[in-house]
Amino acid sequence: MPAIWEDWVSQATRKLSAESKATVRAEIQAHFEMSREAAMTRGLDEAAAEREALAALGDPREANRQYRLTLLTSSEARVLRKTSHEAKCVMSNAFLKWTLRLAPVAIGTAALAVLRKGDTGLGQDLALGAAAMAVLLLGPMLPVYTRSRSLVYRSVKWIALAVLCLAAFGGTNRQGGLLAFVVLWPVLHAEWIRTSIRRKLPQARWPKQLYL
Repeated sequence: MPAIWEDWVSQATRKLSAESKATVRAEIQAHFEMSREAAMTRGLDEAAAEREALAALGDPREANRQYRLTLLTSSEARVLRKTSHEAKCVMSNAFLKWTLRLAPVAIGTAALAVLRKGDTGLGQDLALGAAAMAVLLLGPMLPVYTRSRSLVYRSVKWIALAVLCLAAFGGTNRQGGLLAFVVLWPVLHAEWIRTSIRRKLPQARWPKQLYL
C-alpha cells in the first residue's frame, strides 16, 4: 500500500486498541482498493487513482473521532484486561472468596458488640461499613449476568458507596461533601470507562466484573 494510505490509517486509528486497529485497517483497505480500481477503470493512472481513493476516505481525524465512539480504545482495552483478570482471580481463589464473604460478617458482628456496649455512634458506623462491604465484596459471587440485574446491582453499589463516604466524611457540610467526592472520583472515572466498554462490547464478551 502507498505511504499516503499508511499515514491516513495511522491518523484514523490513533489511540484505538490493537483489535480495533486491525478491524479499521481491513475495512479502510477494502474501501480504498475498491475506489482505486473504480478510478483506474475510468482511465486514471495509478497515482491519480490512489489520490482520488484517499480523498474519498475523508478526514482521518474525523474518522478517528467516529471510530473512538464505537470501537474500544487502547485505554479501554487495558481496563478490560484488568477487569477480566480481577474476575478470574476472585472466582478461582477459594480462600479469597471466603475472605470476601466473612469480612462483612466480622464487621457486622463487631458493630453489634459495640452497640450492646452503648457506643451508638461507632456501632452505627461499623454497621454501615459492614453493609457497604457486603454490597461491594459479595458482588462477584452474586448471580448478576443480565443487563437488568447489572443495573440494579450497580445502583445499589453506588448508593452504598455514596452513603458510606458521606457518613465517613460528614456529608452534611461542604468540606465533607468535597472530601467524599475526592475519594469517589477514581471510582467514578473507572465506572465511566466501564460504561463506555459496556456500550461498545457485545454482552457475550463481558467478563463478570463488567456486570458489577
